[in-house]
Order: sequence, then structure tokens, then C-alpha cells
Amino acid sequence: MATYMSLSLLLLTALISSSIATDISSRNQDLLVAIEEMQKANYFTFVMLINMIPPDLIQGNITFLMPNDRTLSKTTIPGNALADFVLLHSIPSPLLFDQLEHIPTGSMIPTSSNPAVMLKVSNNGRRHYFLNDVRIISPNICTLRSSIRCHGIDGVVHATAMASPPEHNNTTPPSPTCSNGASSRPPASPAPSLAPPVGGFILAPSPAPPPTDSSPRNSGSSSQQRHGGLIELAMTCMMMFVIVDNPYMASAETTKTPDLSITKPPSHGSPTHVFRSKLPDIPISSHFLLHTYCFEKMSEFADKACLIEGSTGKTYSYAETHLICRKTAAGLTSLGIKKGDVVMVLLQNCAEFVFAFMGASMIGAVITTVNPFYTSAEVFKQFNASKTKLVITQSNYVDKLRDPDDKYPKLGQDFKVITTDDPPPDCLHFSLLSECNDTEMVHNTLSIDPNDPVALPFSSGTTGLPKGVVLTHRSVNR
Repeated sequence: MATYMSLSLLLLTALISSSIATDISSRNQDLLVAIEEMQKANYFTFVMLINMIPPDLIQGNITFLMPNDRTLSKTTIPGNALADFVLLHSIPSPLLFDQLEHIPTGSMIPTSSNPAVMLKVSNNGRRHYFLNDVRIISPNICTLRSSIRCHGIDGVVHATAMASPPEHNNTTPPSPTCSNGASSRPPASPAPSLAPPVGGFILAPSPAPPPTDSSPRNSGSSSQQRHGGLIELAMTCMMMFVIVDNPYMASAETTKTPDLSITKPPSHGSPTHVFRSKLPDIPISSHFLLHTYCFEKMSEFADKACLIEGSTGKTYSYAETHLICRKTAAGLTSLGIKKGDVVMVLLQNCAEFVFAFMGASMIGAVITTVNPFYTSAEVFKQFNASKTKLVITQSNYVDKLRDPDDKYPKLGQDFKVITTDDPPPDCLHFSLLSECNDTEMVHNTLSIDPNDPVALPFSSGTTGLPKGVVLTHRSVNR
């Protein structure tokens, strides 16, 4: 009987050891896959920090919040604080950004470094999602394995403690700071009290009680500490989805507790796959005018090719393109075109198309584009709907602008036509615009607002009559 029990215990021990080893191996493999995804997104410094800390600290079921290489290059991290720094930039649960978006403003999320160290959520939409003082700018970088997620952030996380920690004899490693001694981000808000904020709630277990005199204060790396950490991590993950009732709410009868349950959409046949770029988002300013945005970095690329005409092979550098656009703007002004006036472009792909578009943008005029295959009736329908003042086209399309029945505005009398090649009678050549002295241009850029219209394209009318769509400088830039 004793022999049978001994064999049973040995077999059970072997099975448990095998299960633990398999689980750790699987989780380590998830981390290796996540590291490859981080490297593809150019988060090399954060990967280096992960590789420098003990491997048993990261077993899986975690979400990393990753500062980029430039931010980390300005941050000083003491050698004994590497693990704390990495764990401070992580959440003990694998959360995609779509799941984070379910957590409302005012909620507190624990970090992996310590359940008492929290991240306060400021949820103002996908582009303005803050955790403490950092914003998520590159969501869902790690998605291939289910146990590890990671998101790019625009700074270094500063901890917010839920309560003052008990005093210990050993010193706490200093918080990471910039190399010049100043914090790399604005100072974090003061630590909140344990009471939940009005209108919000706390997603975290209560802070652990201080150790007694008989408890060892220097834990080292004992197995008890590791098991305790795993249990604490599991409890934290479970508490991530527990809503604590707020005693400061006005009335329990009139206030609904926010629902944080994350439900998957119903499956309809084959699963839906969303493919996201591994590269970080490109910041685009919304206060630039179209021409300002297009030529923002012209000084860096003045001699580089900007336009290449396929039919002739002629190349225009950025400096040449910008100069001709300014001259075209001056020429449009000399013809009486002003802010808000509509210029029709009836052209194939050519350099003059760009010169006219940018020139109109510089003086606040609006461009409406017309398909060269339109009939005369279709052209004049858009002409009248957009209240066009000037048409820029090629000589072989001019006949579409002449009306033998006098049903439409009269070319040369009611509106002017400019051609990019030899002009027919009653038409002007494009050189009248492109060779104008740009000093004659009315400098009214300051009166143009990003919300002013810059383009008026029309739909093709496939399912109905063509309709114009007003596009502003701000919307075109985006």
C-alpha cells in the first residue's frame, strides 16, 4: 500500500511538473512572438528592457504600454529599477484597445508592478485615450497571441499610488526621470484617496496590509514570494472586471452602474479579420491649410522631384512647383478670382491640374473637377450648380463649353476659359497664370480658415443625380 501511494505521489508530481513546464514554455513562446511584433513596430528599446529583466517576471496574461525609442532615450532608469519600470508600463490582463475603450473615464486600472499603483483612465475617444498622463497613440501592436497585448504610448508612465505605502527600512528605487533631472512628462496628479471619485469607480483590490515585524522585509526570490505574486496577479486580473459600487453616487435608484462586460459580436458565418498597420500613426495637423500642409517641408526637399509628367517626362522640383503655384494664384487674382469663388478644372492628369488646385487654395478659391468625358449638358449642369467663375481646360474640350442654343452661359461673355495648350478664339493661355508676377498676389492667407471650402467634387450620378460635396482644408488634409 505504501509503495502504491509513493508511486502515485511520484506520478502526480511528474504530471504537475510537466504541466507547469508546458505552461511556462507556452507563455514564453507568446512573449517571443510579441517581441517580434514590437520590433516590427520599431519599439527596440522597450524590447531591450524586457530582455534585461528576469524572465520569470513575465509569464503572460499582460498588456504592455510601450514608450517609443526617442522617449526612452531621454529617460534615466536606475539599474535596480528596470523590472519596476517595465511592470509599471503593463496591465495584468491581455486587453485589446477595443476592450480598453469599454472602461469609462475615472476608472482606475492596476499595474503589474503593484496592485496599489494605479492608472487613471481618461476615455475621450480613440484618439484621446489617456492612462494617467500618457496617451495611447499606436493601439494593438501585439495581436498574434492571446496572452500578451501591447500598445504604443506617447510618454513615460508616472505612477499614481492608491494610498501611502508603509515605511520600510529598505529604500524604494527612484522613479525614472529625464537625463536632465526633470520629469519627461508633466507631474502626475496627486494620489487619490481610497474613496472612489464621484461618477467613477475603482477596478482594483484593496492595498495589501503592511508586513508585521516577524515578516522578512527583504523578500529575495523565494518560491513563497513568487507564488504569492502569481496569486496576487490572478486576483488583480479577476478584479479588472469587477465594478465596485460607488457610495458617493447621488442615488442608487437613479444611477446605473456602467457595464464593463466585453462581449464579442455575434458570429455570422466566417470570422471577421481586421488588418492593422504595424507602424505608428502619422500625426497630421488639422490647423494647416491645404497648400501649407503640402509644402510644409519644402525647404528640406526643395531640389527633389515633386511632379513628373508622364506624357513628356518633364520634372518639376518642389521649389519650382511651389513658385508656379504662387504665380498661378497671382494670375487668378488678376482675373478677378477671390476667396470663395469656384474654378472649374476640366483636365486630364497634367502638371497644370496641380498648379491650378494649389493656386486656388492659396487665395481661398474653390476647385471643382469635371470628367473630360462628360457631355456638354453634364458639364453645364455642374457649372450652374457650383456657380463657376472660370474654367481651366484643354483646347479639344472647349467645344463642350460652347452652347449653340443659348441655353447656357456664354463663353467669353459670362465666364472665361483658360487652356493649357494653344487657345481657341475667346480663350486665354495658361501662361497668363503661370508666368504672372507672384508679388502681385493678394496675401490674404491670414483670412483663410481651415474650415473654409477648398474643393467641390461631384458624384458620378450612378444611382441618382450628381451631387456636390464641399471639402474643407481640414477634411482634405485628413
